[in-house]
Amino acid sequence: MISDDGMKVIIDNIPILENDSVHPPIRNCASTIVTFNGTDPKLITVLYFQGPRTSVAMQLLVRPQSKNDGNCRSDGSWQEISASAFSH
Repeated sequence: MISDDGMKVIIDNIPILENDSVHPPIRNCASTIVTFNGTDPKLITVLYFQGPRTSVAMQLLVRPQSKNDGNCRSDGSWQEISASAFSH
C-alpha cells in the first residue's frame, strides 16, 4: 500500500497491512503472501483516515511473487488492482 496517514488492509478477515499514524506518503509491504487466482473471491477491507490536508495518498497495489518476497522493492512490478475487480 501507499498511504498518507492511517491505512489498514484486511483480506479474508486477516490483517495484512497496517500503518496507523499521521505521516507523509510512504509505501508499506505485507510480509504475508496472498494469492489471487482469479476464481476465488477475496473479501478485502481497507480502513483509511486522512489527517492534515497537506498530502493525500491511498493506493492498494499487488505484485507477482518472487524470491524477494517480504521486500518492499521498487522494481516496477507493482500494479494497481483494477476497479472492475471489485464488487460491493
